[in-house]
Amino acid sequence: MKENRSGVEEVESRDMATEFAATAGDLQLAKEEAARLKDQLKAVNRTIETAEEKLIQLLIDNELQGFVHDGRSYNLATKTFVNDIAPERERLYQVLKDYGYGDLVNETVHAQTLGAFVREMMDLEAGELPVWLEGLVRVYQKDTISIRKK
Repeated sequence: MKENRSGVEEVESRDMATEFAATAGDLQLAKEEAARLKDQLKAVNRTIETAEEKLIQLLIDNELQGFVHDGRSYNLATKTFVNDIAPERERLYQVLKDYGYGDLVNETVHAQTLGAFVREMMDLEAGELPVWLEGLVRVYQKDTISIRKK
């Protein structure tokens, strides 16, 4: 292999070049398929949401709680969803603890945020993990393929 102007090595042997090209082609096709499926899933989820909204309205308009169709029961149900208010999260956690519900609290740091923070700390320590983080985080590297259109 020899290095070109961009610092990327060029494959010299024809057999090796064929294997590289075939494998790169497989990778690109798989990534394109994954993107297509992701878009398809978004469209299907929008269809589900639209149909569910329409069915809810039909049940309400016809004053029905549910019905049976094709061996399946469809029933109107109300579910309650709860989210914390982000700026009040720490206060919520403290209130839960104060009222004896501390076992509900599971404090976490988002993985990407932690990763960025640890990389920044390692940059300040000449690539080494700071002593105060040793045994608290696991740092590893994984080789991946970066693909860009030319």
